[in-house]
Amino acid sequence: MPMMTIRLMLLLLIVCVLLPALPLHAEEAGVPAIMLQYDEQEPGTDVYPLRILVSDKYLRIDEGQDAGDFILMDRAGRRVYSIDHDEQTLLVLDYHAVEADLPEDLVLSAVQAPDLAAPKIQGRQAVNNRYLANDEPCLQTVTVPGLLDKAVTALAEYAGILAARELQILDKVPAAVQTPCYLARHVYAPAWHLQDGLPLQEWDAAGYRRSLVNFAASVEVPAALFRLPAGYEELRLN
Repeated sequence: MPMMTIRLMLLLLIVCVLLPALPLHAEEAGVPAIMLQYDEQEPGTDVYPLRILVSDKYLRIDEGQDAGDFILMDRAGRRVYSIDHDEQTLLVLDYHAVEADLPEDLVLSAVQAPDLAAPKIQGRQAVNNRYLANDEPCLQTVTVPGLLDKAVTALAEYAGILAARELQILDKVPAAVQTPCYLARHVYAPAWHLQDGLPLQEWDAAGYRRSLVNFAASVEVPAALFRLPAGYEELRLN
């Protein structure tokens, strides 16, 4: 990721920090939440918006449209719902604790360096990170340690639920897919990179990209954004 692009993004984020937080819906007071807005791209797709809202009880992921499809995590219940309005379905994923130590033949390492030329955000210096599994590059990030830790915690909780599911079905995953990076990122250490702070940028060699374009440490959002639609069919992942 070009350094000039990262530093320009940091300058824009500093402006976001200085702006006062406003309700997303001025006419409706609601639930206090942290808001993260990213641009995301997966291999073979165009860039699309990604909004993450974190409250004390829930995490919601959507594309920025209140009425669109979304993912909702009940943080206390450790349950994830994926809502499809067209199909009127709720796909439900419950967390199942599974004992899973890091395999001895999977060695994780990280290379980190502060970006001293980048502007600070809330007095905190951005850090460039490279994460490797068995010396294979897996993921690169730019993080700001200590920034919006409550959101980072919620993201780690979400990653942990998905990883528990991956571990459950690991015997069904083709051996060719089970590379050191796959096992590290999706099964055994899903929150590996989050321990170093909020990601401003994430990318890998396969074409995955995620860039933070805006955030707010405190906004009020309608409580309805954290409610499940009534009357939808529940489909459970066993």
